[in-house]
Amino acid sequence: MYRFTQSKTSQKKSRQSQKVLSLGLLISALLLLVAACSPSAADTTAPATPSNLFVAPGDSKVMVNWTANSEADLKSYTLYWGSAADALNESKSVNAPDVEAEINGLINGTSYFVALDAVDKSGNASAKTEVAEAKPTAPDTTAPSILSTTPAEADTGVAVDAALIVKFSELMDASSVAMSLNPAVALAEASWSEDGLTAVFQPESPLAPNQSYLMTIEGKDTAGNALTGAKSFSFITANPPDTTAPTVDTNSPADAATGVASTTNISLSFSEPMSRSSVEAAFSVNPPVTCSFAWSADDTLLTCVPGAQLATSTAHTVSLANTATDKAGNALAAPHSFSFTTAAAPDTTAPTVTSTTPASSENGILRRPSIQISFSEPMDKASAQAAFQITSPSGFNSGVFSWNSAGTTMTFKSDTSFNYAQNVSWRVTTAAKDLAGNAMTADAIKSFKVRRQSTLKIYSTKTLDGSVDNTNNVLTAPAFIVPDGIAGDLNDNTYRRGFLDFDLSALPNDLIQITSANLSVRQVMVAGNPYNDLGKLLAQSVYYGSSLTTADFETPVLKTRQCAIFVPTLIKTQGFELCPSKDESRVLSDNASLDFKTITATLKVQDDWANRTSRANHSQYRLKFEDNVSTDAQGDFMVFGTGDAAADYRPYLEITFEHP
Repeated sequence: MYRFTQSKTSQKKSRQSQKVLSLGLLISALLLLVAACSPSAADTTAPATPSNLFVAPGDSKVMVNWTANSEADLKSYTLYWGSAADALNESKSVNAPDVEAEINGLINGTSYFVALDAVDKSGNASAKTEVAEAKPTAPDTTAPSILSTTPAEADTGVAVDAALIVKFSELMDASSVAMSLNPAVALAEASWSEDGLTAVFQPESPLAPNQSYLMTIEGKDTAGNALTGAKSFSFITANPPDTTAPTVDTNSPADAATGVASTTNISLSFSEPMSRSSVEAAFSVNPPVTCSFAWSADDTLLTCVPGAQLATSTAHTVSLANTATDKAGNALAAPHSFSFTTAAAPDTTAPTVTSTTPASSENGILRRPSIQISFSEPMDKASAQAAFQITSPSGFNSGVFSWNSAGTTMTFKSDTSFNYAQNVSWRVTTAAKDLAGNAMTADAIKSFKVRRQSTLKIYSTKTLDGSVDNTNNVLTAPAFIVPDGIAGDLNDNTYRRGFLDFDLSALPNDLIQITSANLSVRQVMVAGNPYNDLGKLLAQSVYYGSSLTTADFETPVLKTRQCAIFVPTLIKTQGFELCPSKDESRVLSDNASLDFKTITATLKVQDDWANRTSRANHSQYRLKFEDNVSTDAQGDFMVFGTGDAAADYRPYLEITFEHP
């Protein structure tokens, strides 16, 4: 049996090895503990520079926004500003994730420079953005106006395909700018100039020739200020191109006339101004006559003044070939000829004026009348026209003459109209001669007075103003801003319509014609959103008589002819009504502004006046929105002043009319 026994040296080495192992384990453990307790490496990475910095000026402030950074450890943004790009001395912090801020307390009209950086939770700041500039500005309260229009006010001869151009004093909100024409014509959407100040409206179809139009413009500037000043402008389109062949209206002497003085002149009167050279070349007389030609100022009357007396007791034939043309180049519709026989002895009887229209001292005459003068015998037309004079007022002797076929009645129509209430005097002097060359022995002196024009404001009738609702309630005659002056729907989804009456008996019985009329209604309160939920407010022509009843809620809309009431009913041409009738229903208001709403009511008032006997001198209107009720279960209505309101709130008709 063996016993293994270590030597002392071996035992000592073993103990030393154990100590070394224990010390190594201890050091390893300490290193692990130090590693576990030590912090991670410090974060020194800065966030990205913010992008899309945008600044906008306001009233004493600047609004700032930007695109959010994507870093997960983003803490905030720092906003810098100052009065120079290199002097951003002010700053404020904006906590993420906010991406917008305001800088307040700034001075309007001063430029400010703004930059931005991003800061993470470790305090690392990004590089600043590029500097942006903004200048705070006080809000715009200046109303825009119209600087000019094309066509301009009262322009004439406007091309039927002309564009309608409006220049504004400042930038406009294009969506708010609207133009309308009366008579109505569809207009294409406006196009705008590069500077944003000029709008061009192109009619979708040509305008009617020789037609008076009224263009009306509405709109707001970019700050919401409504257009002010003149907003309606009138113009007249050009006559259509002349394609009508001219005709000979009359000739003198008359065809087959006998006993014609040998000293007579030969004349032709045309339907329109002629080309002098073409007519003179186409003119001939048999037996031949040497003519000295004379023309009227308007080129519608040719006179052949023979170089010698015509042969007596001789048949003469006058011919005009169809090579004669008007000023537009249209040839004579057909050759023209006539014959006359000269007398054996000369005429020595002086002509006289036998009658005139208008009669002397007559009142209430048209502003542009035809002055008709009848003579005792056929006249030398050129001398009679030269002898005619309007002596008072001055400046009205330019016009057009025409004659009857016998050459005994001369008609003059001035190129311009006299003023209202103008006293007009005229005469035919002794320079007027008959066909034999005998002059009048005394001047014929006459006068007449042009009709007058007046304007009358008629307020509505308070006892007939009111409202009717769809549940048969009728409300009239209390003070305004009460249920009788309401149009629209209420909280219970009942709806009301307003009614207005005007008494036309204030107009004079001798009224000749109504030239214009406007309806004005004061909108004094708006509840809810009627113009969004119910559409536009309409003023409809109705007749509900001497009392307002439940039946008037649905009383029919009256029709009017869409031309002046004093023009006779025009015939239908191939099934087309030249002057059609339609419901007289117009937009009174399309917005909630508290002011007078005014529309043209000329055709309506003309129609009521023409039917004043059957309508007992009433001109009546119903106010309703395009839609009856909304679906929002709340009141959407407007309140209008009625006849019992204060003068500044009462509805009225302003009527302009002509009378003797």
